[in-house]
Amino acid sequence: MPALPLQCINSPLTPSGTGSKPLASIGSIHKVFNDTSDYVGLSLSADGRKVLAVQAEALSNLWTTDFSGENPTQITIGKSDGFSGVTWTPDDKLVFTSYVPGGAVLCEVDPDGANRRQLTSTDYVAWYPAVSRDGRYVVFLSDRDGRAKLWHIDRDGNNLAPIRGTEHAMQHVFSEDGHWLIFSTRMGDAFALVKAPVSGGEPVQLTRSYGNVPRISPDGKRLLYHGVDIERRQPQFVIIPADGGPQLQRLDIPASADQGSFTWTPDGKAVLYVNRLEGESRLWRLPLDGKPAAPFNSFTAPMINGFDWSSSSHKLVYACGTNYTSLALITPEP
Repeated sequence: MPALPLQCINSPLTPSGTGSKPLASIGSIHKVFNDTSDYVGLSLSADGRKVLAVQAEALSNLWTTDFSGENPTQITIGKSDGFSGVTWTPDDKLVFTSYVPGGAVLCEVDPDGANRRQLTSTDYVAWYPAVSRDGRYVVFLSDRDGRAKLWHIDRDGNNLAPIRGTEHAMQHVFSEDGHWLIFSTRMGDAFALVKAPVSGGEPVQLTRSYGNVPRISPDGKRLLYHGVDIERRQPQFVIIPADGGPQLQRLDIPASADQGSFTWTPDGKAVLYVNRLEGESRLWRLPLDGKPAAPFNSFTAPMINGFDWSSSSHKLVYACGTNYTSLALITPEP
């Protein structure tokens, strides 16, 4: 089946009429596009030759600033750079997910945007990179064998291998000593935090209640994660010992706080998180001493999808962009 051309229609979504029918009635399945867009709300025309769908895309690029947020500099020009993860390396380079024709891959780039190179192929997706403490390899989430698990690869893109015991993993971090991977995974009906040896092995459960998106403290002794007070239905940041154990602190956060974009401040005395208010994203700082949260710096963007900072160069990197949707009319070629 030849590729079908895409016509974007900048008009409000309207009902498809009584002639639509389920796509399942078409018969055999064929791949239509090889792009990185999401297509939802499919509706088939009465003659079965046209499809109307909502095309959803996320545009994102990497920007760097100092901690003040002044003088931001865009360093990549891609489609969705950093949308599913960006991190500094110990030698002050950046590893991030980029959406290219064919899929989501890992790339590495210098902090000024030079020397960009691709680390993984488009055969399967690669999300949420984490660089080892010695900078030798990268761990990331992929579905390369048909189910989500963590994989590692050398910084030069060689020696790709799965990590045993990390099936169904999500976001992840290295322990302070670099010997363990701490990650969120589904346990029954909710997410919990576990850890598994980097060399592979049986995971050890760290939390019994809901826990997602782990972040290790600068001193390596505490673990921060996103949790929920079930009784109050209140989202929170929760802190426990890095090896697991009783909760040390729970901090209420607003519903506008991004559940996946947060980390410790370098001094370990506060949490930085992305706050989305009135169509604008900005970093906010939440102290651990009970003081109220407040904006951290002056940098704002329509959407901040993730951020990280370099301990050696005192720079912040942001994955900034926007989401947009349009109607797509898919028709066969003449």
